[in-house]
Amino acid sequence: MVMHLNSKRRWAVTTTPTKDSYVDAFAFMSFLDFEPFSNRESWNQFIQRSINQGLDSGHQCLEAILLRRTKDNELLGVPPTTIEILYVELNEEERKVYNWIKGEVMHLMRKDTKRVKFPAVLSTILHLCQVCADVALCPSDLANTFRLTLEDVSNNPLLLRRLLETLQECEAYECPICSSPSANIVITRCSHIFCRVCILRIIQSSGSPRCPLCRRALSESDLFSAPIEPSRADSTSSSSSSDEELSSKTSALIKFLKESREQKPTAKSIVFSQYRKVLLLLEVPLKEAGFKT
Repeated sequence: MVMHLNSKRRWAVTTTPTKDSYVDAFAFMSFLDFEPFSNRESWNQFIQRSINQGLDSGHQCLEAILLRRTKDNELLGVPPTTIEILYVELNEEERKVYNWIKGEVMHLMRKDTKRVKFPAVLSTILHLCQVCADVALCPSDLANTFRLTLEDVSNNPLLLRRLLETLQECEAYECPICSSPSANIVITRCSHIFCRVCILRIIQSSGSPRCPLCRRALSESDLFSAPIEPSRADSTSSSSSSDEELSSKTSALIKFLKESREQKPTAKSIVFSQYRKVLLLLEVPLKEAGFKT
């Protein structure tokens, strides 16, 4: 579309470094209508080929039409860059999702190298990055696994006694499915104990799910969560009421922006994200915190 703009003069600006690579420069030549280099054949013959061969002629042609400014140039007056890395702790829900996805990555990598499907590994690693930004970026079925509310086993005395007896017998109970200890366990109606994540994954991925140990038919209503310790319950309720539905990273960002506003009320900030959806999710909490976007 920009090629069809009616103009007498044209200029183009880019912040992409062109010192080491001129691969994208042809697009600018086309826009500028800089003959003969706006022709792909001529560009490849006189510019790209000479650059690839390490010859100076291609660089000399471009330097004649290219004005390059760096941050060190005094004409720009750009202040020095300060990089500060802030580490953010994931909340309980984010940590559960992260650990489960991490386990999936390890499971995929433990397979025979010839059978490993690397696209699946990379896709799973992408979900790890998304969790660090906001759980809402993950596929809905994955996030819903952790948001599902199960009935407290305290309402079922027989299962509660069975759960306590099993945990007293084993110093560190390991899930029969993943063979790993878990702080977030559930007990089934058939009195078997599993990781919440493991057993939910079996129920949600199977058309007719059954208990892995006794083969009895199972559904989500047959699962009971372990009682929450009073101290943990209090901390969970207080944290959820103060930062309801906000990711750890969003909470940290708003805190940082408020501190910046207190130090300099007229300052403006630019928030970058690798994911467009994160910026959409940020709009409401930023406005609620008094920031215009």
